[in-house]
Amino acid sequence: MRTILSLCTLIFYCQLGMAQSFNSDFQDGTLQNWTNTDGTTTTMSVEDGDDGVSKHLKKVSDGSNGATGELAIKNVIDYNGNYDCDDPSGINCLGWVEIYLKNENSFDINLRMGVVGANGTKLVSNVANQSLNYPEGSQWFFYDIALDPSQFTVVEGSGTISETLQDVVEMRLIQNEELSFEGVYASGNMIIDNIFYIFLLSSNDNPLTNVSLYPNPATHTLHIKFPTITASDIEIYDLSGKRVQAQTGTTNIAAVDLSRLSNGIYFAKISTNGGTTLKKFLKK
Repeated sequence: MRTILSLCTLIFYCQLGMAQSFNSDFQDGTLQNWTNTDGTTTTMSVEDGDDGVSKHLKKVSDGSNGATGELAIKNVIDYNGNYDCDDPSGINCLGWVEIYLKNENSFDINLRMGVVGANGTKLVSNVANQSLNYPEGSQWFFYDIALDPSQFTVVEGSGTISETLQDVVEMRLIQNEELSFEGVYASGNMIIDNIFYIFLLSSNDNPLTNVSLYPNPATHTLHIKFPTITASDIEIYDLSGKRVQAQTGTTNIAAVDLSRLSNGIYFAKISTNGGTTLKKFLKK
């Protein structure tokens, strides 16, 4: 089961004017622009989950001295931009990343995030996830990375941390207990499902600030009201993080049928061409 605290944390940020977006979920069966550190996709695949519905990325490492033996992956397309939230021009900066992962190795997960700036400077997050050893068949769990300049160290290049974060051209996920831009060379795997990224938005700049849900609690139907007529994708998730319902529409008030859902707390992920937000509601 996903950590409820992490989901509630997402809701807290959204209520503060942050627009939570849902990037890599691998549900389309592709690697969604994630590769080995050399740009290849050898030993990488998208696997079906035990529920027969979800999908996840799996990178198998053979421990050799090369990209296929390194426990690290990168993305040079989807996570580019301004990560420096201390930069006055960085209104829409990337402020937080949450990664849903599983450990089937015989060693602990020590996950770091690495970034490369347009200036060529490489940064690595200071604190690795010092998790307990999760044995094969264990539950999935969330790992949180706050993209605060104080949480990074320059490992290569002459640029400052702030300068580098203002124009990121590559993101890496690195399994390494040591402070390094390279993953450990070991036989094992990286298994990753959902990667959430949260953009900081001012209230005036967030087009979904005025989206409202009613009634809340809801019994049979949940209405989602938009300020104007808009095309939207609405996905409903339960507390475990499982998507239980989805629909699309073009209207200023969307009606979501809750009749097939059990009573309890759910999250509505609402996406439009203006952004994405996450809101909590109660079915009773």
